[in-house]
Amino acid sequence: MTRRRTRLLALASAVAVAGVSFMASPAVAGAASAVVPATCPLPDGPAGVTTGLTATFPQTTGPGHAVEVSGAGAELVLPEPAVAALKAWGVTTFEGAVDGSLVVRQGTAAEEVALAPIKIPLTKLPASGEFRLPLDAAVPPVKATGGGDVTFEVTNLAPTLKLHAVRDKSLVEKDVSCTAEPGSPRKLATVGMLADDKAPGRIEPGAPQQPSARVALADDPPYNFPKTEPTGWLRYALWIDDSTTTIKKLGSQVKFGRGTFDSVVQIATSKVRGNFGLPPTSSYFVPFRITPATSDVEVVQTEEAVGSIQVKFPTSPVDITIKANVVVRNAKVDGVPLDVGPNCRTATPVNIHLKQEIDLRPPKSGGKPTPVSTTYEIPPFAGCQGSEDVSKLLTGLISGPDNPLTMTLNVRCTPADCPKN
Repeated sequence: MTRRRTRLLALASAVAVAGVSFMASPAVAGAASAVVPATCPLPDGPAGVTTGLTATFPQTTGPGHAVEVSGAGAELVLPEPAVAALKAWGVTTFEGAVDGSLVVRQGTAAEEVALAPIKIPLTKLPASGEFRLPLDAAVPPVKATGGGDVTFEVTNLAPTLKLHAVRDKSLVEKDVSCTAEPGSPRKLATVGMLADDKAPGRIEPGAPQQPSARVALADDPPYNFPKTEPTGWLRYALWIDDSTTTIKKLGSQVKFGRGTFDSVVQIATSKVRGNFGLPPTSSYFVPFRITPATSDVEVVQTEEAVGSIQVKFPTSPVDITIKANVVVRNAKVDGVPLDVGPNCRTATPVNIHLKQEIDLRPPKSGGKPTPVSTTYEIPPFAGCQGSEDVSKLLTGLISGPDNPLTMTLNVRCTPADCPKN
């Protein structure tokens, strides 16, 4: 075998690692949640639903400071009997809002704080089973008076639904006002009160400051959600872990580092659009156990991933297509650089099709990592032009169908806690 062919085969194995990994909530200190059950007078009888409120609170505050609450979100849960009752009446879609209120206690004082109405977008009712619908929410800032720790309690979360049904071959609409079940207020969070000279925003001389949860997460990659209209789309982000691809022609196996998939989902239509990101990886391969080769490989998305996600629980059917180019750089054979030029990549995008069910629940709600597997075709290569054009040789060595790809998907954030901007 010639040295040139050996180098090319080694490079081919390195390129092929780009088999592609795709798709994509870390816990943050201070996150808290509370759930309020309610009864809804559905057309064929009352049914129970629940609404949960989640938000992130600072650990401490000081007199006169505003308690800023971030990461607020809500979740409307229709149990299986409620879904069955709605379907039996002919309901196809629904929309509405959730009215809510908090009681904020400081010492002996208590103040009721109304939440802005939580909008329920036009949503398709599933065929069966429990249905969980994430919603956007906001908790207004509250000024601390200095009368002691600040405790937030949820006193009311009551959905109002507009049902859209087909009955006797006619479209019928019906308004349903649910009532929160009576009971003790549900405690959401307590923010500790500091002395004024130790309030947040002031550094006490000689006292080292501990990094906040946000600082600790500063190395995480930024989110990259697709652009959308102001309403009608919800955000989901996933981690891509344990990505491994096997190049069928070479029998080589390569692993990628942690990646991300940031998506937006239109619940009413089940449409999904997304952006994925993967860190560049370095491959190592010894063709025919002769000469070691290395190269850097990057997977570059060429257009938004598109498809459908039917948001259900515990698992959601997913059908997504992702397109990306495989780019090769810094190739070396036995430590000697191999010039592939600056534009060595697949001539057309790698086309990844994922169709299976995944768990879209965050870990705190019982969500578990989802193993995913598929196969993909490696297209021909182009632009691999250094001192000579090796594109056709790379194509002959590694391009072809049925290359296995496996990875694990973990929820990074849901509509309840994904960043809004």
